[in-house]
Amino acid sequence: PKFETLSYLPQLTEEQLVKEVEYLLRNKWVPCLEFDLVSFYFFKIDLWRFELSYYVENKIGTNFYYELCVCMCAQEGSISRKYNRSPGYYDGRYWVMWKLPMFGCTEASQVINEVNECAKAYPKAFIRVIGFDNVRQVQCISFIVHKP
Repeated sequence: PKFETLSYLPQLTEEQLVKEVEYLLRNKWVPCLEFDLVSFYFFKIDLWRFELSYYVENKIGTNFYYELCVCMCAQEGSISRKYNRSPGYYDGRYWVMWKLPMFGCTEASQVINEVNECAKAYPKAFIRVIGFDNVRQVQCISFIVHKP
């Protein structure tokens, strides 16, 4: 499947990735890594209905309900409308941030090392690099750097 910027090109080599990150740094954008687990399924939709009804019937703590909602939003590295068809709602739109944004990062090798660490910790995850403009408070670039 295709995801976002650069996804229609072949997988970036490490040298190409370094050049993309250097471009990001030249523009004074803050690098940030995010990942989305592919096999992070706690349920299918029928199981979700069962767990939700179990929660309602037994009125167990809010932690269970929160975990259930978090699990429901877990996706396969893509944005979809599988669990809710409401206007403006999409599953998989929130990715987990890897550590903190890399404020003060000056070299592409620092970002590559973090990508490798994240891939080692979460081998079944999609990983993307984001370039964040901290002056305008906007995300300027985002591209997938690792696919499971």
